Amino acid sequence: MVETIATVVVTYNRRQLVTQCLEALIGQTRPVQRIILLDNASADGTDRLLEERGYLTNPIIEYIRFPRNLGGAAGFREGMKRAYEAGYDWVWMMDDDVTPAADCLERLLEIHRESGGAYRILQPARVDAETGRTLHYATRYNFRNPFEFEGCDRIIPSELNVPYAEIVSPPFEGPLIHRSVIADVGEVDSGFFMVCDDADYFLRAYRKGFRPVVVRDAVMRRANAAKKAVFFDWKDYYTLRNRVELDRRYGGRWIAMTRVLHQALRLLVRSLSRKRRGKLQGCRLILRALVDGLKGRRGETVPPPGLLDP
Repeated sequence: MVETIATVVVTYNRRQLVTQCLEALIGQTRPVQRIILLDNASADGTDRLLEERGYLTNPIIEYIRFPRNLGGAAGFREGMKRAYEAGYDWVWMMDDDVTPAADCLERLLEIHRESGGAYRILQPARVDAETGRTLHYATRYNFRNPFEFEGCDRIIPSELNVPYAEIVSPPFEGPLIHRSVIADVGEVDSGFFMVCDDADYFLRAYRKGFRPVVVRDAVMRRANAAKKAVFFDWKDYYTLRNRVELDRRYGGRWIAMTRVLHQALRLLVRSLSRKRRGKLQGCRLILRALVDGLKGRRGETVPPPGLLDP
């Protein structure tokens, strides 16, 4: 019996990138049975472009447009829930800014079979679309040393002399997740709003005994993020706030306070040497992220701007 696969894609104001992603998914050598596309109320004409290009009448695409931006975490939670409840064997999760190679899914499933089903979370090797550089993955969690990042002992998949290697925390940029993992680990925590929802999910999976692997020859291109004009913006706020939440959950209050103070101090010092606008507002956001993180404030606390990528 052929296993069924649903892909979950969350998009927000990236109409050109999301159409590239959809084309790549439709063209997989190992076809997917369903594409669940969740639109966080994009204001750049994403819905019109999808209609113009015929994606909304494609029978394998299920398009859900939220009435407002609920955050990437809520999108992934809803998409995973729909795929699981519909009975799909695998859920392939990704942001709108990644483009899998035509044989990406086929190669992920090959490693699952070759390992005798031992690995049920399989991550592609991401390549920066602009530079061609393969992005790294951490192989060890760190919730003891506040002067290191949470993910340590990084590896670069293209440098491996074996077809796959165990890692600890894939991003929601291409992980193929078996339904048995979802049954055991549960849903994505939408309280993160965006950023670190993936880290939390795979930390929970790791504690349940699941070991993610990165597959060297399953390649996925990732669009290079635009350079920021401001020092510290709303996305940076959620990154810092939610990393404090991870430390609170998995390292304890001492590690959370120590690491966030260290990181915030580095950011504030860095602001003095960089010529970017919005420094004062950025410094305020840093302090707010620190306080909100330590107090455990969740959900949408800083609203995103209406349009990011016209």
